[in-house]
Order: sequence, then C-alpha cells, then structure tokens
Amino acid sequence: MLWLKFFHVSTVIITVLLFIWRWRLFATGKTPPHFLKWLPHLNDSLLLFSGIAMVWLHPWNLLDNGWLPGKISLLLVYIYLGTKAMHNLKSTGGAKQWGIAALGVYILMVSLAILKPGM
Repeated sequence: MLWLKFFHVSTVIITVLLFIWRWRLFATGKTPPHFLKWLPHLNDSLLLFSGIAMVWLHPWNLLDNGWLPGKISLLLVYIYLGTKAMHNLKSTGGAKQWGIAALGVYILMVSLAILKPGM
C-alpha cells in the first residue's frame, strides 16, 4: 500500500506543477505545447483513481474522519477555481485572482491530507 500512497502523492505534486505551468502560459498569452492539453487530464485521472483505490483498500469511516469529506469538498472547489483561472484569461487580473485562489485551496487540501485533523 506504500507504493500506492507514493504514487498518489507524486500525482498530487505533478498536478500542481502542471496547473501552474499551464496557468502561467495562458496568462502570458503563450500557446502551450500540445501535450499540456491532455497530460493534466491523464495525471488527474490517475490521481483520482489512486485516491479511490486508497479509500477502497483502507476503508475509512467518513463520519470518524471529517478530514476526508473536507478534502473531497475542497477538491471540487479547486476544480472550479482552476477552471475559472484557465477560462477567465481575457482579464489578466481575473485569471491571476482565480489562479491564486485555486492554489490556496490546493494548499488547504494538502494540509488536510498531511495533518488529518480529528484522527
């Protein structure tokens, strides 16, 4: 199970690096390389499947571990903010604000995963 956790954490790190890369390219008006159109989706799918696999292999009681539903809720907020950051590029200030908000939520998610409050 340790390899799965390592894989999950690796995809978490890759996700934020790809997000920052794409966000900066789009915000500066540069055309991203073709692989940046599909690689983030592949990585995020692997991230999702590894997260589901970890919950399935080590079934946590959601009522006893409030950090897990909190993390899942923050994930939905992160997806929304990241989408706004990528699609709100006509207003550079707007894209910057949405992107910073998405990164803030990402930091909260990682903090919840590391600290696991209530355990």
